[in-house]
Amino acid sequence: MECNRMSTLAQIKANAQYVQQQFGPKSGLDNFGYNAPSIAYLDGFLTRQNQLVACNPQSIAKFTSLIGAFVGEAIIATYGGEWQEGDGAVRLRLAYGDHVHFLNPFQKVNNRILAGQEHNLESYFSMIREILENPEVPEEPAPPTPPVAKKPWWKVF
Repeated sequence: MECNRMSTLAQIKANAQYVQQQFGPKSGLDNFGYNAPSIAYLDGFLTRQNQLVACNPQSIAKFTSLIGAFVGEAIIATYGGEWQEGDGAVRLRLAYGDHVHFLNPFQKVNNRILAGQEHNLESYFSMIREILENPEVPEEPAPPTPPVAKKPWWKVF
């Protein structure tokens, strides 16, 4: 029997479209989409609804997945790049000139939910242009590679 699960990348795109469909009409924005005003609206939503969003681990995971997908798709629509899967994580890969940058919008949204305005999504989104045009600006590090599993000390082979 074949499993009908969506691929990770298809799920990300579906989540981003879901955010657009659900938040767009409520936003009051004429053009809710993959753009800076929409990112600002979602950042404000996280501020206004923090108690609901951060009420339990399932809610945090849900909003991280949904809004992280939308932020990532907005980055792709505005700056280019592509989703990349590897090392058990999904992140954005942006090539600009001779440099390759890795961004993790899911981690940024998760940090925004847990730590608040210190991880403002609107600033994050607008700062990407500066990172791309000035490679000396620090960026989010690529996720560390997982350590190689060592066998327990008591096992000889």
